[in-house]
Amino acid sequence: MSMSSQTVFLLRAPTSEPDRYESALREASFLPQSLPVLETSLLVSGLKYILRKGPEVDGVIVTSQRSAEAWGRAVDGVLEQGGSALSHKNWSDIPFYTVGPSTASILTSLAGPTPSPARTALCPSDVRGSDSGSSEKLAHFILSDRPGPARLLYLTGDKNRDTLPKIIEEGSNGRVSLLEEQVYETHGIALDAFEGDLVSRMDNISGTPWIVFFAPSSSKHVLPMLMKHFALARNNVTAVSAPSSPIAWVAAIGPTTADFLRDECGLLVHAVPPKPTADLLAQCLREKL
Repeated sequence: MSMSSQTVFLLRAPTSEPDRYESALREASFLPQSLPVLETSLLVSGLKYILRKGPEVDGVIVTSQRSAEAWGRAVDGVLEQGGSALSHKNWSDIPFYTVGPSTASILTSLAGPTPSPARTALCPSDVRGSDSGSSEKLAHFILSDRPGPARLLYLTGDKNRDTLPKIIEEGSNGRVSLLEEQVYETHGIALDAFEGDLVSRMDNISGTPWIVFFAPSSSKHVLPMLMKHFALARNNVTAVSAPSSPIAWVAAIGPTTADFLRDECGLLVHAVPPKPTADLLAQCLREKL
């Protein structure tokens, strides 16, 4: 691969300003560009009711940034309505389990720099498991962290896999139970809008570009359009969609997405960071140069 600066297409919307993935890649001499592929709707009515009642669980599992954002939206909703937790126990008193540092960072920032007592009571302060890197490893971490009986609130989207619930159910022999609450739903961005965004950036590609996939659902949605404009490797053979299509290298943010790309889409995945962090992604891509 070329040693010059390479374009990196991140198939996700930036989550902050500056975005930590874009910043880490720039520091590693890449040229990152974020391409939103999903639209997300937060569903917080049920979560607001749960927050108001106060914690009737022993912990909360948050495996995505969208779930963390939903918690923040629910907190805002409760406070705007003049409410607070109606329990002697606060949400800040119980552990929140999360799969990666980006989600953990959102959770720990929800209280704000100078929170009111009411906001503090609704926001997490004890965040654990952020070094896990995958739902499977987080599930095993939770089992080791909760040796006794426990009931945990598990915030989900509309496309969650059953990896974590299955490991916890089998590994705990029923002593750890999950209360699932759907807090967001996702659907793919209009493909004509995605293609327009992609094509507008094609003239500025530098070197052999990377395409970084962040989730199976978004991967499946936009892959046909990516195959229309790039040559991606399938089973160690480059499949060229058109004579002028530039070759692109494929990276996945974690093992679940990598397995989906290999097993369901037949793609050769060139890079997977050991954990889903911005710095490790940048390091992983640099090592492939």
